[in-house]
Amino acid sequence: MKIKEVFIQRYGPLRPLRANFKKNICMVFGPGGSGKTLTIDAVLKMLLGEDAKEYIRHGEVEETPAGYLVIEKGGKEYKIGEEKHLQDILGLEIDPSELKNIFVIQDANLEISDEDKFYGRVTNKLIGVRTEDIRRIEDELKKRGRLTPKLETLDRHPHKFRTKLNDAKELLADITKYVEKAKSEGLDKLEKEKFDIKWDLRSLKESIELLDKARKKSEFIKLETAFNEAKQNLQKLKALPDKEGISRLNVKFLDLKKEKAKLPQLETEIRSWKERFQYLIISTAISFAALIAFTRELVSSIIPFILLIASLISLYKWHQSHRFRTQMVINEQSLVEEAKALGVKIETVEEAEEKIARIINETKERQDAFHRKMGILGEYLQINEKEEPDKFLEKAQNALTNMRQSIDLSISVDYYEEKLEEAKKHEERKGKRLNEVEERLQRHQETMLKFSERAHQLQFTDEFSNFKLDIDIKNLESLEKLVTWLNQYIEQIEKDAELSIEAFKIFQELELKEEAKSEELFGKDNQASIIFRNITSGMFEEVSYDSSTREILVKRSHEKILQRASELSRSEWTQLYTAIRVYLGEKLLKEEKGFFIVEEPFIHSDSERLLKEFDMLKNLSERGWQTIYFTAKDEIKEGLPKQMDVDIIELKRLP
Repeated sequence: MKIKEVFIQRYGPLRPLRANFKKNICMVFGPGGSGKTLTIDAVLKMLLGEDAKEYIRHGEVEETPAGYLVIEKGGKEYKIGEEKHLQDILGLEIDPSELKNIFVIQDANLEISDEDKFYGRVTNKLIGVRTEDIRRIEDELKKRGRLTPKLETLDRHPHKFRTKLNDAKELLADITKYVEKAKSEGLDKLEKEKFDIKWDLRSLKESIELLDKARKKSEFIKLETAFNEAKQNLQKLKALPDKEGISRLNVKFLDLKKEKAKLPQLETEIRSWKERFQYLIISTAISFAALIAFTRELVSSIIPFILLIASLISLYKWHQSHRFRTQMVINEQSLVEEAKALGVKIETVEEAEEKIARIINETKERQDAFHRKMGILGEYLQINEKEEPDKFLEKAQNALTNMRQSIDLSISVDYYEEKLEEAKKHEERKGKRLNEVEERLQRHQETMLKFSERAHQLQFTDEFSNFKLDIDIKNLESLEKLVTWLNQYIEQIEKDAELSIEAFKIFQELELKEEAKSEELFGKDNQASIIFRNITSGMFEEVSYDSSTREILVKRSHEKILQRASELSRSEWTQLYTAIRVYLGEKLLKEEKGFFIVEEPFIHSDSERLLKEFDMLKNLSERGWQTIYFTAKDEIKEGLPKQMDVDIIELKRLP
């Protein structure tokens, strides 16, 4: 299989290129910036189509190249490019990784990517080894068990299974401990207690409201009764004689009573002065008669006059006392009339004392009763007691009228203060207990919320499991459901890991057996050994593969010892991997020769080593392999044509 023609009409900044390759060595020379790597990218896209994405070097050029390649295979030519690609050529079963690892060499890197896996895939294709299938199964097992390459539980974004597993175990332990403690403390019964308390409080509230309505009715009736009694007392007071007039009249009667208490003495004085006057007037008359009749002596003439004066004095005193008694009678009659005028129905002074006393007592009692009722009404209805009685009662009546609208007078419950107080105390006790219960339940809810938040952080969905948490965490019963969910969660992850590890170990044993078959690819006298021996002029005699270390080994002809490929010199390593690529290419092409697309494969070579590598290219050319050699080195441009027949295509620096 060879590339006969390359035509690139348009690709990124490249100039149009048409190249016909007639010889086995084709050199494409151009300075830096002439588009050599872009040309290789375009060729890869035409060879592989969409599969070339991961292999091209300039990913910023996204367009599909306009042009074509002419591929010769089995004596026939095939045109591929924009629509038809390498995989469309019948009988050619080369995947993109094989094309890149065998037929394309860039940046002087002949190393094969994922070498051990690549050999496994090639061996599987060539001789039926199932290493790649086994490894795919192993990868799936690690994926199924959520395992790292070291068979530990994965702990990377986004799921972080190991962290979640540890968190789930910790959460399970915390919840189990909490549920046990909560049950021992009766926390599971708090919800029922809360319901019972609320029910009791509702009943108590209804009872208190009923008793309170009864209290309001009782108070209203009490106030209404007080109002009616106050109104009645005020009316009675208004019907009674004037208090001040009665008081004055009472004083007058008291004074009269005092005067009348002197009446017996006054009567005695009247009789005394009357008798004294009668005696003296008779004595005076006799004295004057005797004076006229018997003597005219001075002394004798004075005595009648003295008796006369004494008689006149006695007469005055008698008249004065009599007048005082008469005035007392007049005063009695006047007071009786005055009392009648005030409304006191009496006929005599003797009746007055009793009736006035009764009126005074009644007035006092009525006033006291009115003021008591006034005090009750004023305190409850917030009315100033200094108001005028009529104004006070008017305000009280208005207040009671307004109050009546909010009173249920139809209520039939009797009001007992003790019963209401007891109900309120009971309500207070129940309320305190409800607060305690609700506080504990609040703490319980907060704890469950934290459990719920922690549990929801454990959720994950992958292609094997769907651990979504559909439990509403609100009580101990739901916590127990969460415990079941966590047990299933932990068991699922651990069981998946355990079963996957067991299966993985079985497939590892199978892989070792299958990998041993890969050594057959580099068996005794394999073509890689022959090609390497020829390229190195017999310096090395054997190339083999160690499946246990997954390394290429070589044996030097003179030392007869095995040596790892990594221990070879740069030029020896280049020759080795060129031989391996040729060998594998011929195997995949079923002994048909192929092509190499190389970009500066010998960039690190000195002049001596470069000549050896030129010899290697010549050897490959003679073997029938085509090499399309991209270079910017003048020594290659000048040296290679001197060693062999070469097609030369020159590229100019891109603008």
